[in-house]
Amino acid sequence: MSDMKYDIFISYRREGGYDTAKHLYDLFLRDGYKVSFDIDTLRNGDFDTQLLTRIDQCKDFILIVDQHCFDRTLDKGFNPKHDWLRQELSYALRKNKNIIPVFLSGVKGFPLGLPIDIANVVKKNGPEYNRYYFNDFYETLKKRFLHTKSNKNKRLIWCIPIILLLLIAGYFYYEYNDNISDYVIGNDTDTLEQQIKDILSENPEIVIEKNLKNFCGSFSLVFPAAMEGGINFVYEMNLDPLNSRVNYTEKELGIDIRDSKGWAGTTVRYIEIWEVWQFDMANDGKSATVEFRKKMLDGEEYRETIICTVKLKLDKNNNLQMSYVSGEEALGVLADEYGGFSKVVTFKRNI
Repeated sequence: MSDMKYDIFISYRREGGYDTAKHLYDLFLRDGYKVSFDIDTLRNGDFDTQLLTRIDQCKDFILIVDQHCFDRTLDKGFNPKHDWLRQELSYALRKNKNIIPVFLSGVKGFPLGLPIDIANVVKKNGPEYNRYYFNDFYETLKKRFLHTKSNKNKRLIWCIPIILLLLIAGYFYYEYNDNISDYVIGNDTDTLEQQIKDILSENPEIVIEKNLKNFCGSFSLVFPAAMEGGINFVYEMNLDPLNSRVNYTEKELGIDIRDSKGWAGTTVRYIEIWEVWQFDMANDGKSATVEFRKKMLDGEEYRETIICTVKLKLDKNNNLQMSYVSGEEALGVLADEYGGFSKVVTFKRNI
């Protein structure tokens, strides 16, 4: 059994609540919370005791409520022992956990006729979920509804010994031109390099935060357009997946992006602004999959519609290569002469 301790438990139906649950998990992890999310591996055979242990550890129990969340629960022919969401919720209610329901789009509340073991959930309140004002929802969730306090400051304390160890390593490497693994402190088997690896392996949040910082910043790309009057298209990209503080407002153009993970596009010659909707960094910290929402001015109305997915990859100069993954549309700079999006372009980091 893992020694990992958890602050928050997220309960959801995979069919309708997985995307929201995963999004919240990523944000909570970024902000220093310890979250139980990847629980499908525990759902085998009887109701797993590890699952109960995780709920016991947590102060906060977040329930993702989609339109069909309780269909299985209300089906009298379905074996309640196999209704994992009901089992989780029932146990959390018995343990008086801080239960926070998150009602997704189209859901106005709990259905009538819930079984007695979970009927008291109707007394629980949560913040209003809105995908278009997600940042407001998320900040309200953290500040007003969570009982758990972020561990982010604790992680910063852990950074101090790591920095000191790295400084010592650098000093001995350059002073004696020796391999870091040959410099021993403590005993003959504990090398400085191994100590650093041990600290990082015990605190993966530090590595995640460091890697996310590599994607933060301002980038640009000049796309020649001499055939269209000699004026180049200047594409910009501003990213902040770590803190979600990117803002860009052009009221005359109908653009209003606030507290976002980022945006990309151009305002030269025509408006094409895409806002970052979701940012998922790969485990190696070298690439990320990004979902964009298209933001366009249509007459006097402002439209947010099509989602496209691109891949961002850090090159050796710490610039970002962008390539198309999926979607009916994508950034114009990725378009090829055949009407597809086969180009791979590099946004250079602005200094």
